[in-house]
Amino acid sequence: MLQFDYRFALDMWSQERELGIYFQTTLVVRWPTSEAQRFDPEETQLLAPLLSFLHQPVKTFTVSSDGECALVFQDGTRVESSPDEEYEAWEAHGRELAGNPPSFHLICNVAGGLVEFPPSAAVALPEWRRTLNRCLWSVGERLRLFAARWSR
Repeated sequence: MLQFDYRFALDMWSQERELGIYFQTTLVVRWPTSEAQRFDPEETQLLAPLLSFLHQPVKTFTVSSDGECALVFQDGTRVESSPDEEYEAWEAHGRELAGNPPSFHLICNVAGGLVEFPPSAAVALPEWRRTLNRCLWSVGERLRLFAARWSR
C-alpha cells in the first residue's frame, strides 16, 4: 500500500511478516534504467512516478547507525533517505505475524543516528553484532533476519 500526505508511506506484508516505511523528508530514487531523482513528500503533485512501487516485491531494507536507509525493490530500484538537519527523515516498523514475533520500530534521529522503540535492553553487544548491517544494538540482527525473509 502507498500513501501520500506530508510523507510518503509504503506498507508491505506477506503471510509471515509486515514492514512499514515512512519517508518524511526528501528521498532519492535510483531507477535501474535512468538517473537518480529527488522527491519531496510535501510536493505531492510531483510524486506520480512513485506510484510504480505499488505491488512491487521488495528485495531488502537496510539502515545504518548514522541514519541512512535504503529500500531495494526486486527490479533493482533503490529508495534512499538520509538524515535531515531539522526533521526526522524516516521511520520504519516491522514484525513477524506468527509465533513469538520479533519486531522493531526505528526512527531516524534529527541530524543523524537511530532511535529504537522500545529501547533495546541489549545495548552492550559484541562488536560483530554492532557492525552487522551497520545497525545499532540488536536491531542489526533483527533487520538482517527480517530482510532475508522478505527476499524469499
